[in-house]
Amino acid sequence: MNIFYTGEVLSNNAFVFLKSHQDSYLVDVRTYQEWVSVGIPDISSINKEVIFLSWRVAPQMEINKSFVLELSSVIKDKDAVIYFLCKSGSRSAEAAVAFYNFGYRNSYNVSYGFEGENIGWKALSLPWRKG
Repeated sequence: MNIFYTGEVLSNNAFVFLKSHQDSYLVDVRTYQEWVSVGIPDISSINKEVIFLSWRVAPQMEINKSFVLELSSVIKDKDAVIYFLCKSGSRSAEAAVAFYNFGYRNSYNVSYGFEGENIGWKALSLPWRKG
């Protein structure tokens, strides 16, 4: 199994790309509890919807075995650009690897995720709302 994905992207760069490219997607792989308690990215201002699909399932945080099949049923174009987002960038990197290995060669990890390191999605004041 390949342990690679296309690359790392800062959230502000991902947002700019999402805004200017129709065939691009943002996938939030955090848990339902995180979406509700911390907030969610909101890309409705650029006429897009976030895909919410947990990579790991609480409470044991086991990998969601149906993740790849569920996501590929929503994103059918294997050439689409896909940005994976989690809390800090770890789970989303795992999800990007899995999707890359499934043939989606434009699978990117959003570095620092939604909350991380003063340069995550929220810290950069990109659009978000309470979950």
